Amino acid sequence: SDGQGGFRVLDTLQQAVLLGRDTFTKAIIGQETIEECVKALRGYRKILAEYGLSDQARILAVATSAIREAANRDEVLDRIFVATGLSVEILEDAEISRYTYLSVHKQLKKSGLINNANLLIMEMGGGSTDVLTMQKGSVGNAEVFKVGSYRIRRVLEDYHVPESRLRQVMRGHVERAAGSIH
Repeated sequence: SDGQGGFRVLDTLQQAVLLGRDTFTKAIIGQETIEECVKALRGYRKILAEYGLSDQARILAVATSAIREAANRDEVLDRIFVATGLSVEILEDAEISRYTYLSVHKQLKKSGLINNANLLIMEMGGGSTDVLTMQKGSVGNAEVFKVGSYRIRRVLEDYHVPESRLRQVMRGHVERAAGSIH
């Protein structure tokens, strides 16, 4: 927290763990993938501790469709908690939309667009696409579609569609999702 009701970014970290690969193909997250996830989260905990952030009450860990839809999600969450001390909150669609909004709100406010324009905001993850509309500062509609980049890639592979068409198919998905929001 920056002391004024906002947040200050200390660092930006990213480590890919292919949870969706397991969930969206086998309906469960495999042991090897769970351990990769635990390893990544332990690394994050170590970095948080270096910043003096070790109080569990100040750390929020969230999960989206890859864990939410896994048949063994409780096993995954238990393993994460035992190994890292993190209680992972599984986000439902409404919360995902709220986080999408919060992630762009400051920039939109700074640009002046938030109060002066009608906006369409989309965020495509591996398992879903979040679509928000805003009318001059107010959220008009929010919808989460169970179609994401990994799911699209799997369908393309199943139908032997060349990798070169991936961008075109994704663009078509985005245009259809945008067109369905009124």
